[in-house]
Order: sequence, then structure tokens, then C-alpha cells
Amino acid sequence: MGVAYYHIPLMDDATEDILTVFKEYCPKIDEMIKSGGRVLVHCALGISRSASLCVAYLMYRLGKSPNNCISNIHRPINPNKGFRKALDEYADILKINYRFCPA
Repeated sequence: MGVAYYHIPLMDDATEDILTVFKEYCPKIDEMIKSGGRVLVHCALGISRSASLCVAYLMYRLGKSPNNCISNIHRPINPNKGFRKALDEYADILKINYRFCPA
């Protein structure tokens, strides 16, 4: 299996459209893993951007809430406010009955 490399130009800014990234890349990550590949997701610090994508992928794959998925990540993460909102919206898209952000 070869190497697939994706560069996603995304700033750690609450106004960035990370929801579009979730929709596009979670299925790609899933396909890579199902075909026996491995996936490395990273950003500058691994706290907000890459962590948010990893949480979104776990939601996609496991059908669980953002908080449940965050509890499966064994390092400190802190998605910014906009990314947390996007995780909440992604839960709605995936039909996960849970709200990450307080109403």
C-alpha cells in the first residue's frame, strides 16, 4: 500500500469551516483503515485542529457523542469554540442524539 498525503490548510481559528473537513475526510480515514492502512493526523500542537478531526472520526466510526469520543483520546485536547460547535453540528448530521455545547 502506498502513502496518501493530504494537506488541509486550516487555521486554529473558531471561524474556520472545519465541518466541511469532517464531512470530506472522515470517510477517507475510514476507508484507509478498513483497507488495512494506517493514518497519521497532525497539526502544530495536536490540541485543537487534529484533535477535532480525530474526535469527528471516532464519532463517524463509533456513532458516539463528542464527549464519549474525547474520553477515548488519552492526551490533553482542547478544540476551540468554533470546532466544538462544528463537532456538535457533525453529531446532528450523523444523527447522534447528544449536544456537545450547552444550549
